[in-house]
Parts: sequence; structure tokens; C-alpha cells
Amino acid sequence: MSQRRFQQVDGLIGIGRNSAGLEFYLRVETGEVIYEDDEEREEYIQMYRYQTAAAGADAVVSDMFETDELEDLVLGLTDGRVSWYGEDLAFRPATADEKARIHAVTGW
Repeated sequence: MSQRRFQQVDGLIGIGRNSAGLEFYLRVETGEVIYEDDEEREEYIQMYRYQTAAAGADAVVSDMFETDELEDLVLGLTDGRVSWYGEDLAFRPATADEKARIHAVTGW
């Protein structure tokens, strides 16, 4: 297997709003897990979500690690949508200015 299969979403930085209208940032990484015992390789997609702070709530960072149904996940990501633990989110790729702002906040 080759992680290049999902290269189109590797390094993606996205920006969107959750159902409460709060801005969130999304970061996507792809790769391969190699199991030592049998040298089996498995592709993965890892996503990080930075949920901005709201009145009475701090900013929160969470992640999701997926190894199943990656083709469907990539289709959603390239269309600007992802299901985050049951919450359907829409996003778009961040602009250069937005990426600079996101980097200042998250280090991504």
C-alpha cells in the first residue's frame, strides 16, 4: 500500500462552522502504520479539529484516527464535509491569510 493514494488530502487545512455557528479548523494527515510482528502495512487518515472558544467554553482540540473506508472519507474531505463523531461538518480549504491565522493559533 502507498500513502500516495490519499495525497490529495494530506496536509489539508480547512475552516468551517459547527452547528452552533462556531468556527473550527481542520487538519488532515495521511500515512501508513507498519505492524512489527508481520510487517503488515495499513493506511490511515488522521484528522485534528480545533474548536474555537465560545462564551463559557475554552477552545478544544480533538482528533480522529481512521483506517476503514478511507476512500469514502477522502471523497467527503475533497467535497468539504466530514462526520466528526456523529456531527456532520462542512468546511472549505483555508485561504493563505486564514492559514497564517490558524498557524498563529494552533501551530499547524
